[in-house]
Amino acid sequence: MEAIKGTITALAQLYQRTLSRGVLPRSQGWNHPWFQEVKDLQQNGSLKLRRDSFSSGPIFNRTSQYKGTSVVGTHTRHGTGIENWKSGTKYEGGFKHNDSHGYGIYTFGGESHYVGDFERDVWHGPGILTRNKAVNYVGRWENGKRNGYGHNIWPDGKIYRGYWKDGKSSGMGVLRLVDQGIVAGSFVNGLAQGYGAWIGADGTQYTGQFAGGVKQGFGAEVSADGGYYDGEFKGGVRHGNGVLILTSGERYDGEFKAGLRDGNGVSILTNGEEYNGQWEAGERNGYGTKKIPGQPPVKGQWKDDQLISAG
Repeated sequence: MEAIKGTITALAQLYQRTLSRGVLPRSQGWNHPWFQEVKDLQQNGSLKLRRDSFSSGPIFNRTSQYKGTSVVGTHTRHGTGIENWKSGTKYEGGFKHNDSHGYGIYTFGGESHYVGDFERDVWHGPGILTRNKAVNYVGRWENGKRNGYGHNIWPDGKIYRGYWKDGKSSGMGVLRLVDQGIVAGSFVNGLAQGYGAWIGADGTQYTGQFAGGVKQGFGAEVSADGGYYDGEFKGGVRHGNGVLILTSGERYDGEFKAGLRDGNGVSILTNGEEYNGQWEAGERNGYGTKKIPGQPPVKGQWKDDQLISAG
């Protein structure tokens, strides 16, 4: 049990470190290599730009107004500029062959912004997304989706810091759930999957296997009151074979179903009293043998924790 507690404590410390000192990818901003490339092309004469202002055709099904540099003799946006749409959407930053490219600031929906790198008109590279003045995501993007390492905050207060793939948490990460504690470990498609640890809001601690975001497989759990369970889980609860040690000192070794003792099992109390037999819904039900030190064993049928027939 001490090893389990040590693993959970280490993961909790990892979570705190990622919050305070986590290394997040950062954009180079206006020092983005694209802007230097444009300057170099202008200096060697291979690219000729002019300051321009014009209305462009339908872009994103809207008409926009552009002010910035364009290729001489064309209305090809290239270099740096500002583009405004009638809806209030605005982009300020780098352009390459009419596409937003390099570093830029994209404002949409009134109070929402993306600040970071672009490639071929999509968010690509380090960037920060804010929605309604609140930071939503800080990290790396690829083809307009969260990809790589990043930190996401949901409106309800849920926080995830770790790796992403195609817009979903995938890889190693730490998830803080509102009123449900912390999950640290491996994630697939936004859910805990594989080995990890969970610290509940009530102090319950678990380390072991997850599937589909819930405890599933083999694991160990230390309850808020100090009880300990080591065994199988299914659908987030004890299910299968396991060992349960309660704070009273009682030890149960046997089968569980839907979180309760169910099947064959042995219970031993601190005074030496032992029951070996069948259980159902957490109580002695079926055939079993009860032993009390200094007394002959009692065998028979049990129902709802009571002996109903001996023999």
